[in-house]
Amino acid sequence: MVLKKSFRVLRRYKPRSVLLESKEIEGETLLFESNTIATLTPAEAEMVRRDYGEALAAYCCLGVLQVAQGDAVYHYLVLVTDCQSVGKVRDVEVFRITQTTFAPFSSRANLELVQEVGKLLASGQFFFTWPSYGAQFDLLSCSQKQGKEQRQFFWNRALYSYMRRFGVDCRKWLVRVMCGSVEIQTVYAGEKQAKACLFSRLSCERAGTRLTTRGTDDSGHVGNFVETEQAIFVDSNVASFVQIRGGVPLFWEQPGLQTSGGMIKIKFSRGPVCSTPAFERHFEWCLLHYGPVMCVNLLGTRNQEQMLSKAYCEQFQHLSSAYCAEMACFDYHKFCKGQSTLANLEGIFFPLVNTFFSTHGFFAQTNAETQRRQTGMIRTNCLDCLDRSNSVQTFLGLQVMSQLMSDLGLQTKPSVVSRFQATFKQAWVRNGDNISLLYAGTRAMGRTEGKGLKLKDGARSVQRTILNNFLDKSKNEAMEMLLSCNARSGELGQKAVALLDRADVLAPLNFKQAMLERWSEYTIPEKLRVCIGTWNVNGGKHIHSIALRNQSMHDWLLDAPFIAGAVKEHPEEFAEPPDIFALGFQELVGLTASNIVSASSTNRKEWAMELQKVLSRDTRYELLTAEQMVGICLYIFIRPKLIPFIRDVAVSTVKTGMSGKAGNKGGVVVRFLLHSTSLCFVCSHLAAHQTKVTERNQDVHDICTKVQFPHGQTLESHDYVFWCGDLNYRIDLPTNVAKEHIVGRRWESLVLQDQLTKQRKLKKVFRGFVEGAMTFAPTYKYDQFSDDYDTSEKCRTPAWCDRILWRRKPLVADPSTNGMTSNTSQTSMASEDNLEVEGREESPSPTTLWDFGLHRSDAGKVYRREMEGGGGGELVNTGHPWHPGRLLFYGRAELKQSDHRPVVSHLEVDMYRVDRVKRGAVRKEVGLLLGPSDPTIVVSEPEGDTVDMTALVDSVKKYGEVVLVRATEENILVTFKNSQSAMAATALNGDRVKGVKVEVSLRTPWLLLDENKGAEGDSGGPETSETPPGGVVSRKPQRDKELLRKRLSLLAVTPDGGCDQEMGSEVNDDELLEFSFTGEAPPMSSEELGEGVEEEYGDENGMEPESDEAGGMEPDQEEGVESYSSSSLSDVEEEMGAEGGREEEEERPVTVKINSPPPEPADPPSTTVCLPPYEAFNINPK
Repeated sequence: MVLKKSFRVLRRYKPRSVLLESKEIEGETLLFESNTIATLTPAEAEMVRRDYGEALAAYCCLGVLQVAQGDAVYHYLVLVTDCQSVGKVRDVEVFRITQTTFAPFSSRANLELVQEVGKLLASGQFFFTWPSYGAQFDLLSCSQKQGKEQRQFFWNRALYSYMRRFGVDCRKWLVRVMCGSVEIQTVYAGEKQAKACLFSRLSCERAGTRLTTRGTDDSGHVGNFVETEQAIFVDSNVASFVQIRGGVPLFWEQPGLQTSGGMIKIKFSRGPVCSTPAFERHFEWCLLHYGPVMCVNLLGTRNQEQMLSKAYCEQFQHLSSAYCAEMACFDYHKFCKGQSTLANLEGIFFPLVNTFFSTHGFFAQTNAETQRRQTGMIRTNCLDCLDRSNSVQTFLGLQVMSQLMSDLGLQTKPSVVSRFQATFKQAWVRNGDNISLLYAGTRAMGRTEGKGLKLKDGARSVQRTILNNFLDKSKNEAMEMLLSCNARSGELGQKAVALLDRADVLAPLNFKQAMLERWSEYTIPEKLRVCIGTWNVNGGKHIHSIALRNQSMHDWLLDAPFIAGAVKEHPEEFAEPPDIFALGFQELVGLTASNIVSASSTNRKEWAMELQKVLSRDTRYELLTAEQMVGICLYIFIRPKLIPFIRDVAVSTVKTGMSGKAGNKGGVVVRFLLHSTSLCFVCSHLAAHQTKVTERNQDVHDICTKVQFPHGQTLESHDYVFWCGDLNYRIDLPTNVAKEHIVGRRWESLVLQDQLTKQRKLKKVFRGFVEGAMTFAPTYKYDQFSDDYDTSEKCRTPAWCDRILWRRKPLVADPSTNGMTSNTSQTSMASEDNLEVEGREESPSPTTLWDFGLHRSDAGKVYRREMEGGGGGELVNTGHPWHPGRLLFYGRAELKQSDHRPVVSHLEVDMYRVDRVKRGAVRKEVGLLLGPSDPTIVVSEPEGDTVDMTALVDSVKKYGEVVLVRATEENILVTFKNSQSAMAATALNGDRVKGVKVEVSLRTPWLLLDENKGAEGDSGGPETSETPPGGVVSRKPQRDKELLRKRLSLLAVTPDGGCDQEMGSEVNDDELLEFSFTGEAPPMSSEELGEGVEEEYGDENGMEPESDEAGGMEPDQEEGVESYSSSSLSDVEEEMGAEGGREEEEERPVTVKINSPPPEPADPPSTTVCLPPYEAFNINPK
């Protein structure tokens, strides 16, 4: 079938409407009007066509792009108006998209919003086949998986959801699009004509550009994941070899300005143990899709690549052997220089992978019968997964080429082989350029052949630096819009991500609003213990001071409630240790000019080691993340049992020093999602000096307004915000008067003169926040190593500079936010209006728990806040489960290393876990209540009678706005503007219209949401009430031998190490539960394991294998999560010199196999993996 401009779009402006018709589709025309789609018959289309004009011709349609802007959702029909043929494979022709056009449904739609999406689609890296469906070849699937939809390479799947909702047959009307590279060349081998093809399919699961999309996400998807298939087609026969590439599956990023060819800056955004669940999910996904995996790690020793490579190898060595993965490390930059590249690849690299390469083979099919199957996959990575990865994959592809030819019966004469070799070499070069253009913005670098390559590489390096650091933001936003239609943006989108099934994130706006309004019906509240600490450490030099060796941070972080006597009064409240520690530091480094420009991270790493050691005295804690801005640093430590349930960790920093140019003052912010509850932690250091109250207020306002997280999230987007730091608010009293009050412990008198208390009562700052009562002495300013307040010449007045406050978002719906729970104008943390009116008198707002009337005796009560005019409001006992949080302790510790005393607060807050069975029931109810996606009713007349159309329209108008009335041969179709009107109109059923009895029914009986799952991806099987994010299965830890035996029995491993299972073959639920596994855990007794640990299956935020089954398994108890480094970031982020490399210890590398696992770790574990000092070696996991 020849591709022509057979699609035609006609538009009408009053009222706005679009008609879509195609010469290839007989008997149907699509009408888009008033946010509905109607399928017209030829007769109906002919009647309405005369009202339309401005015909636009197109080759094909990609779907409908939905863009949320404020409270409205705008729709655009996406059409391909120009394309180029790449070549033919079997019965299809592959086309490259070169131009697209967007046809808006609304006159108010802003085409500038989708301009970048159009540029992205027309960039030359998007392909489709014609015919799109029903052909022998599917571009989105490799030859071995033909007939199995690969959603991870389906780039316009979100554009399908809108049309599927209205029952449109998308197979007729739309084409599926792949992103990546396609090379098709005809090669003659004697009398036979062959097609030499190279297909690279870029995954859309973690799409983004080079410096913004690194490492893995919580589901185990990695940046720049590409499946590359080298195939030879001869008539109906095919032989192919598939490889994959992808970023290092750890949480890492490259902060700051990066220069290509310069010093590589790498930062780990999560601690090693907290990366383990995502690391395991990635390899489980690879196992389910591709079978056993050989990881080829090409990272070297220059700059900080060695740090990343070491972390990757350590994490991999602790991977369970049940994942059927191996690793080969090869320092590409060391061995592949100039003319020695090929010799070293053959002599050093290939022996590392040869056994795996030979065992798992390739795919071959002749005469419609499968002769061979590829049973494993080689996964290659370097830093960017571009130039080095492409070079090694080219080498492997050429190694297998002659075998592919042989299996197809092609001549293997040297002349024929060299012809194929030259063709594939050029194809691989262009493949590297295409992938590099999309990910890095330039063609590939580092080729070994050709003239002027160094000059070209230099120019491309400069171009990459400019593009990646300054111009990639718009491309990332375009990818996000294309893949999710901005459905994850804004507060409503993020609430949908936290609470709803992944497929429902793209559901209609009214459906999401209805589901979110009923959130309490399918969530289970649980208590979460949070400990927040803050300390200005005055340069951080005295952590190991010998003068205070008898003092310990235990007194601050663990024992403060015991020392203060709070435990004696309420022992039950401290029976459980905190689940989360958020520890903020100020002046972690000296505030010198050099540190302000580029602060050292040495102190941060040393404090991280010490803090983890202190916190893990009684209960194990792992470092989730740490963020530093000059001297402000925030650490988040969590209990291991929470690790599988944490996702979407993000950090942000705001500078407020020197008018926002310097980071000596400002805030560091960390946010994440725990189950369905969003938590945000702020550590700040505000403007100093007694009289700088307005400046401090402005600093708070700047932090609140300038913090930005992915998908447009702000501080106010979160369920909880915990704020700590050296806020620098002083006490407005003479020094001697303040000291007299301190000696007399007259805290109330001091609180009345506290600047922060005054500003909060005036609603100038921290509106909606809560703070515990100040029943301890001011924490600033002391003489260092002394109990005396400042005795210097300045003799500063003592003050509560170090504070901890928190805020919970009210649960009351606000009409102006479409049913969401927060309104910026009502619950603003800091308002500019308040800052401008310095002396305005307003009624005081509650400032402490006691002002709210929330005493310890009220712990069992429930409250809600009634939102009124300017915020604040009253708390009334109405039974709604809202409570700002229960304060267990607020006090200070007597550590004298600094001129500040540390402060600590213990809180108990509500955390909500989604009960997925209940959510499914609510989902069905909401679908039935909202009615059909297609707001059309069917009006049937008795045989022989004809209803008066004018009278009928008048009868149905009273139920809502009618947008279309159509008369068919059998009945009358009336389309309303919304579904509720259509449902109400069914009340006419059985009534008479001018004497004619009519039967009225809905055209579609309920909301078509299941179709949406087909586009976005079904989250899989029955949902239980408790499932970690990421699609993990929790059960009692088992021995690796048992897990391996079960896994091997399913894979049918042959004695020589081969695997009989087809690459990526599907498994059923029972098999999945049998071979799902956790990471290696030390043996445990039955008492430690506990009884009745229920199995949990599936999650919409996890990996989605072809069979729609989630995989993997994470323990639900602390002991099941393995730790192998007590020093957290220190072992991983060790300082690298400017040159970055370790010296060569051997002239020629030696292949080393690590076969035995390290000894079982103690508690807390402190095993450090010792890697061999070679640049090329193999690693086997446990």
